[in-house]
Amino acid sequence: MTFSKEPPSTSDQPVVSSVKLIDKITNYVNQYGKPFFSLEFFPPRNETELESFWPLLDQLKQGNPLFMDITWHSRSSLDPNNHCSSLAIAGSTLKQLNHETVLHLTCYDYDITTLESILNSAKSLGLRNILALRGDVPASNQDENKVFNGLSNSKSDQIIKSNNFLDKLTCALDLVKFIKTKYGDFFTIGVAGYPMGHPEAKTYSDDLNYLKSKVDAGADFIVTQLSFSADQYISFIKDCHAIGIKVPIIPGIFPIQTKASIRNISKLTKIDPPNEVKKSIEACKGDIEAIKKYGLQHAVDLCKKLISSDVNIPGLHFYTLNRDNCVTEILKQLNLWNPRSDYEESIMAGDIQNSPLVLPEGIQQPVHEQ
Repeated sequence: MTFSKEPPSTSDQPVVSSVKLIDKITNYVNQYGKPFFSLEFFPPRNETELESFWPLLDQLKQGNPLFMDITWHSRSSLDPNNHCSSLAIAGSTLKQLNHETVLHLTCYDYDITTLESILNSAKSLGLRNILALRGDVPASNQDENKVFNGLSNSKSDQIIKSNNFLDKLTCALDLVKFIKTKYGDFFTIGVAGYPMGHPEAKTYSDDLNYLKSKVDAGADFIVTQLSFSADQYISFIKDCHAIGIKVPIIPGIFPIQTKASIRNISKLTKIDPPNEVKKSIEACKGDIEAIKKYGLQHAVDLCKKLISSDVNIPGLHFYTLNRDNCVTEILKQLNLWNPRSDYEESIMAGDIQNSPLVLPEGIQQPVHEQ
């Protein structure tokens, strides 16, 4: 497959699925009898990384993830000529791979006018799915702003009054409200959930209530931060259900592949791996292959426990770090790597809904009772 380096033009006819992502999420388990999987990537940092990026996505697409999502890099994402910008990468994932795509969007760095421009560009590209996030707050501003969730900041209560927005949004809740007010139901909106509680939240309970506020404001689904414990995921999901959160909750899975990767992800997320994970990695004594083997088995065991639990996991979201590594093998061991025919792909994409029904040889058209 040949990929264009040129970012997609908003003047091109956008690829728009006739089936909303939230409907695909809620219908998948009923259709296929097992959870879906989704994959997360970050934009390549330069043209060299871009060369290997598209073949990677094309390779992983073969297993039919329900969606791919692209993280937000604020430094480059407003430049329409930057092939590596988040908007360009997400637009190309949708257009060149013809695959359901979720665009991350952070609000803390931008004013209202800029956010609306970004969302308009996403809409013009045919992107219909946004993961609404606050984004990182500079350390110098954290004490001054206290903008984790709006519960300790009165700005969140001011954000929507007669559709009059403040010049700047300070938390993900504000962004969800802004998107719903300005764009109605055009975008399917995802938000982040934290099985251990957000590191800036005063209490775990406060964080759960804030998550419910995001859902009540219009979020359609939740993708969780990573955890190394299936029990922690399950407990979190049950706690969400207990306070009335009914939208799909998709656990985020981080396969351990190197000692450095777990160190870096722990620093980034402020999540300390359990002692048993640390001991298992130390027991590998720096043997890279042994660590990979352990990481693969740990992820498989974690996912199997989630799938067999009583909380009805709709899907699993894999943080790939732009590498295949063991993701494909994990999915195959879970029986989730699921190559489908072009016909089945068109059904999942919603592309044949308004087209004459032409079935593959040997398959009869189903008869539905009126």
